[in-house]
Amino acid sequence: MNSNGTIWVCQDCIMHAANGECGSCHDSEGHDCEPLSLTDPRTTVPGMAREEHAEDCPRRNGDDSTDCDCETDTYSTSQCEGCGSYLHGERHAMTILEDTPPQSGTSTCACRDCFEIIMARNVARPELCEDCHTAGCGDPNGSMECQREDAYNG
Repeated sequence: MNSNGTIWVCQDCIMHAANGECGSCHDSEGHDCEPLSLTDPRTTVPGMAREEHAEDCPRRNGDDSTDCDCETDTYSTSQCEGCGSYLHGERHAMTILEDTPPQSGTSTCACRDCFEIIMARNVARPELCEDCHTAGCGDPNGSMECQREDAYNG
């Protein structure tokens, strides 16, 4: 798969991407923002695409046995692109994969099945998308299943 770019994420987000949890999960204060809530974990991966590394980096030329510093910014004041946190600190590279399915993880639809894609992202339940509205999804007197023709992969 090819890269569709690099985003820079905080320590909590990179730990969630790698391990499914981080140290803040178990703190009494928790997270200041839900890790990876601005990304689709199925289409972002830790690290940086080869072509994104610095010109003089051995990894750019295929030497994966060498560590490099390209994938870490040791101190940043920029907002985390994974969760939106403004806390200062390290930022780590994550690659957005090019072959991202349409609306995967970014659906703005409240249809139960469309919404399941983004339920864990700690966002308010959105309105139905036009396709689901037209298909009759969300009718309180109808089926709770998605009514679109392309639902459940056709």
